[in-house]
Amino acid sequence: MIQRTGMLLIGLALLAAIWPVTAEDTTLNYQVRITPELAGWRFSNGPEFPGAAGTLSHRDGAVRVDGDFSNGGGYVAAFWTGTMEFGLLRFQVRTAAANLAVRFTDADGETHQHFLPLSGNADDWQELQVPVAGSPEHHWGGDNDGKLRQPVNEIGFVVHRGDFDVHRGTFEVTDVRLDEIAAGSPPPYRSPAPEKNFIAPGSREPIQLQLLMTPTAMPTAALAYCYRDYSGKTVAGGTAEFDADQQVISVPPPQQIGYYDLLLPELGIWSGVVVDEPFDGEYDDYFAIDSSFSWGGPPDDEAMIRSYLRLLKQNGIRWNRDRIAWDFINPARNRYHFADRFDLYHRIAASEGIRTLDTFHDTPAWNRLDAPGEYGSNRYPRDLIAAAGSWSAIVRHWGGTLQALEVWNEPDIFFGNDFPGEFVTAFTKAVSRQFAADKIDALVVGGVFAGTREESNFYRLYLENGLLADCDVLSFHTYNVTTALERQMTLLRETELQLAPDRAGIPYWITECGMPWKRGTHRALVPDDLHSAAEIVGKALEFRALGVERYFAFEYKYYDENQNNFGMMDRNFAPMRSMAAYTHLVRAVGNKAYIGDLKLDGAVRSRVFSDGTETVAAVYTGLKERPTDFLILPAGLPYVRAAGLDGRPLEVNGNRLPMTDGIAYLYLSEPAARNFIEPDTRAMQLYRLAKDFNASPRAAKAVVIQPDYELAGQFYTCYGYDVVREKPMTFRLKFNNFSDCSVMVAPALQLPEGIEAVAFASAPFELPPAAAQTFEFTVKINDRLPANTYTHFQVTDSNGNATPLAISLRANERRSGEILPLTPATQQFDPDSLAAADGWIELDKVDWHGWQGGLIDCNIAAKFRVLYTADRLQLQVLVEDGIHSCNYPAGDAWNGDSVQFAVQLREAHGGLLNSSYHEFTAARSQDGEHLFRHIGAPAGLADDGTRLQLLEPAPGLWLYVIDLDKTAIGADHFGPEYLLGFSLLVNGSNGEVRDGYLEWGGGIAADKGIASFNELHFSR
Repeated sequence: MIQRTGMLLIGLALLAAIWPVTAEDTTLNYQVRITPELAGWRFSNGPEFPGAAGTLSHRDGAVRVDGDFSNGGGYVAAFWTGTMEFGLLRFQVRTAAANLAVRFTDADGETHQHFLPLSGNADDWQELQVPVAGSPEHHWGGDNDGKLRQPVNEIGFVVHRGDFDVHRGTFEVTDVRLDEIAAGSPPPYRSPAPEKNFIAPGSREPIQLQLLMTPTAMPTAALAYCYRDYSGKTVAGGTAEFDADQQVISVPPPQQIGYYDLLLPELGIWSGVVVDEPFDGEYDDYFAIDSSFSWGGPPDDEAMIRSYLRLLKQNGIRWNRDRIAWDFINPARNRYHFADRFDLYHRIAASEGIRTLDTFHDTPAWNRLDAPGEYGSNRYPRDLIAAAGSWSAIVRHWGGTLQALEVWNEPDIFFGNDFPGEFVTAFTKAVSRQFAADKIDALVVGGVFAGTREESNFYRLYLENGLLADCDVLSFHTYNVTTALERQMTLLRETELQLAPDRAGIPYWITECGMPWKRGTHRALVPDDLHSAAEIVGKALEFRALGVERYFAFEYKYYDENQNNFGMMDRNFAPMRSMAAYTHLVRAVGNKAYIGDLKLDGAVRSRVFSDGTETVAAVYTGLKERPTDFLILPAGLPYVRAAGLDGRPLEVNGNRLPMTDGIAYLYLSEPAARNFIEPDTRAMQLYRLAKDFNASPRAAKAVVIQPDYELAGQFYTCYGYDVVREKPMTFRLKFNNFSDCSVMVAPALQLPEGIEAVAFASAPFELPPAAAQTFEFTVKINDRLPANTYTHFQVTDSNGNATPLAISLRANERRSGEILPLTPATQQFDPDSLAAADGWIELDKVDWHGWQGGLIDCNIAAKFRVLYTADRLQLQVLVEDGIHSCNYPAGDAWNGDSVQFAVQLREAHGGLLNSSYHEFTAARSQDGEHLFRHIGAPAGLADDGTRLQLLEPAPGLWLYVIDLDKTAIGADHFGPEYLLGFSLLVNGSNGEVRDGYLEWGGGIAADKGIASFNELHFSR
């Protein structure tokens, strides 16, 4: 390995030359400078302390963070993610803040925070340095022992709320340098033009790597390179060339079709190259991608965004999904701010011929009454007429590329504060009406669900609210496995045929669909990359056979989220296997129709596509679903050739089709192969329903009925509201007239059995043009309404000027249990004592849920009890499980054998003390025996005030003993004057993947939230 110590400058402008080295010298000396343009910067609003807002930008060589604490919050920060072993951090800062915190996140995931006092003078640049060391007093995560373990994976610059004298503040950081670099640390680099990493077979143009450093010479030994193919086999090698003036390494390109890892081992460089036939056919707009160029991490400059977009088009993809911050673009009524990266991206996309689907999930403060973040706060616009007019103006401004708009991203989770469907559907109707009135051609895309919850009332509620009548397209997201998609689509289409037959088969767009890999490296490790590629492509193939109109692979650029990375390009702008496989998919099945399934034993899926000239079977086994090295083709099957996911030729020996990619393409001879194809499949029924859909204009009614009731203090989920039998509940609505003339409205109520009106005024009233009128009514549920089942009713306009508004109610008769005192007798953990103990609550096997659509039968049994003292809770979970496995990091331990639970301290009668709660996973994971806090503060490994012991009292019998100090959930003490809102999951795994879970209470797995928690009462 080449040794490196001393000085290297990183940045777009290389600022200094340093000691030259000779070919005989094996030492590179450098220091790292982290410029604002370098990949890896991100903004944080301190999400574990909700309320803060802000932005990260860069100008004049500085990173700038603007923070706003008007709605609360704890801190704002700029983080740079990059792995480096070094000893000293130097930088300059300018801010009015009294203090700055610097964070180092080490190799084990532990964060060390150092506080630095500042002058508080906003005009002065202050030069600071921080030794890279542990923090004895301020540390969390990882081993949580205050000892820093190199290398450092992330650096943070943090200003806390109390360090500003006012609610808003700014800090700037510049001249960030990493000094005392450890020997062996690889030099930072990037692919200077990503589209040039995609080449045609036989190309002679070298692959280039831009070193972000300043040595004027390079040891020859450092330039040794090799190429590895898709499977990881070394296929070529040699010595690269180095241009010392430009700091560019040039490598001869590979010649044959396929994906290649490019490695320079002595420099620690690992990049990627794709070789494929040039795309020269007609665009098939089924193939699209999600990129988020308008915000988030790099690419964020014009040259690199343009390069990424050109890469898409040269591979047959011209639809991109992006995002708009509505509050940034329209900060005040009738005032627009078309600037920053939002305008940069849309301008470039228009010039490159890219078609954009935009989405958003916020409301500007001028059109919002509630502060976002609190339970029950309404994040949707209160003035729908003004909101729809705003989006009409935005779409018209960027009409050169903005050709479809998703009305609110993932409204069914925290982006919409988990509100039921009538809220976002009313907004969708408003946009639909305004676009129709303004003759805007951009498609209205409704739904945008994080998940479709097809086994529940969820989709029914949206349909009964009239969603499909007012959108051109329905979109949703899935990170499910390929095999779960057919059942999902079947249930959705069956619901449409039942409730909205005239809109059954409406175009579906899957606007986020990916398979993440474990974060922490600059690109996916090979096994993770192979799996991501197989599932991204596998789901694209499956959805195409099921009749989906457009598929947006997620995510084009390098993108960390929680424990995962979803990127298909690496941090240095080079392709990975997932990107190579997806772009080859365009060539393999583009403009081909689904014609049936290949009859092939052992295949999990074998969808066949044809354009009348070429026919290809996409054979899927997956790399985790049913992995195998090969499948035996039927005798006599006429085929032309076989190819891997990246398009490289596969050799079929003795009818053995290689399946090491998880998917293989088998090109068939037509028409002879027809006898081996089954055309009458369930997928074909869904495909035909979609293809036969006759689009009609959106309803775009003159009047939109809008929910205007408050949910603070009301138990609710995205499925509906919890109500008490015989207790009246009042709803306030707004009738909005979008037309330019007066309209007569005649409110009507359609009630099912079990819901009755207490007060409802059905007299017609006149609604002036461009006006809104409130309307209140009261209903109650009686004993004829089934318990724990959502039932819907509708408010309509008998005059037909509005589509219905539907509301969902249930009588949630929660299960309950008792919390017993913790005594010495409760701490006997031998099998006999456990069997004789009191207070156990059995988890019924009817409450088993197979994971990701799986049909695995319940293969575990479990029971639990909760004990207490005034200062401590103890949860004991006893699980019968013949195979115990949890080979995941603590944050992902729910995928293996583990216990998840959510807890909220409430008033003794069940009222809310506040809306906060805590959700934990307890497991013996890769990180040891720990609790991991997913919801509540502080997030991450929860070692302060918690303890986990995992015992095995007998073979196959596992006891989780989980202790929670009162401070771990923000309690002053425990006792009968309180109760606990509580839910629990016991996850089962066969050693490979999550099989499913047993459940007691809701609000953890299918949906997050407190409404479905059960209750535990403290005994006296």
